Amino acid sequence: MGSNDDGAHLGRDFGAVNVDIQEYDPHTTNKNLTTLPNYVNSDIRHTPFKDKAFDVAVIGEVLEHCKRQAALDILNEARRIAKYVVVTIPFDSGHSGNRLILLA
Repeated sequence: MGSNDDGAHLGRDFGAVNVDIQEYDPHTTNKNLTTLPNYVNSDIRHTPFKDKAFDVAVIGEVLEHCKRQAALDILNEARRIAKYVVVTIPFDSGHSGNRLILLA
């Protein structure tokens, strides 16, 4: 959920579905996201997928950009469409890397 280049690798390497409301990635000189493998243009708060359609939903580097209610809506939608939810957010306390959260 939230495609960008990370979603491209997951789609290409693992057959993952890439969901993003934008058709272009503003962070990579407006890369056309519609060319990503398995791209679905959708608001990630309300996706077109059936309940538990996926084993895992990955929300990568998205929630830190959202207001509280939008973040809760995204998490609830991810839990609706997947058995497990993996969330990454930037970890900015002097260490490089990200914080990983797994919700079951």
